[in-house]
Amino acid sequence: MVAQKINEGAIEKIPGVILQAQMISQLLSAALEGRSLIWVWSIWQEIIWIWGWSLTGSLLAYYIRPWFYLAIATPIAIASLYGVCLVVIIHYSAWIPLVPSAIALIISIILIAYCIRNFPRSRVPSRSALPHPNPPRMYWGGNWISFFPPFQGGIKGGNSTCVYTVAL
Repeated sequence: MVAQKINEGAIEKIPGVILQAQMISQLLSAALEGRSLIWVWSIWQEIIWIWGWSLTGSLLAYYIRPWFYLAIATPIAIASLYGVCLVVIIHYSAWIPLVPSAIALIISIILIAYCIRNFPRSRVPSRSALPHPNPPRMYWGGNWISFFPPFQGGIKGGNSTCVYTVAL
């Protein structure tokens, strides 16, 4: 006897023969009617799928800064996830993880949005404004040419922008 829950919450015991008959019925209908059986991905495919939805949530939270727009984009992303899972199970009989992907999507949106709003970037000058410690050099025409980022405002009061210098 195998235990089975019924609508009222009580547990009803069904014989193992009935359970086996249901499984045989599913196999026969799959074989005779051409229906495919439900199959699942391997663990690494599921991990990549969940990671991909987590990355999607992170990118949503990073690029959509206003709370109002993020609150609109989140249900749209969850509905898209649900739609993809539904289409895949109906057309391909593949069971792909919906709930772990939705949890990863929501948690990544919350974490990235929290970090962006509570930990703003520091005011470090851009890399082009700093002198290059080891400028890239190229040997061309018998001379070494060093390339520097352009300096705003020219050289010592000049009106030109220094793009490269030639070292002999």
